Amino acid sequence: MPQQVNLSFTEYVFVGYGIVDEKRDDYKTTDVKGKLVILLAGQPDGFKTDKPADSRPFSRPTK
Repeated sequence: MPQQVNLSFTEYVFVGYGIVDEKRDDYKTTDVKGKLVILLAGQPDGFKTDKPADSRPFSRPTK
C-alpha cells in the first residue's frame, strides 16, 4: 500500500550543483538544516574530477 508523505517545507534553498570538493563548496554559505534543498542534476560543463562516478560529491540521478 502506498504511503503518504508530507513535504510541507516553509523554506527552500538553491545550491547550484551541490558540489563539495577541494576547490568548490556550493553549501559553504548556505544553511540547509530543516529546508528543502533544490539542486541541479549532473555537473557543470568543464567540471573535471579524478573520482569515480559513484563517489562524486555532486548530484546524480538515482535508480
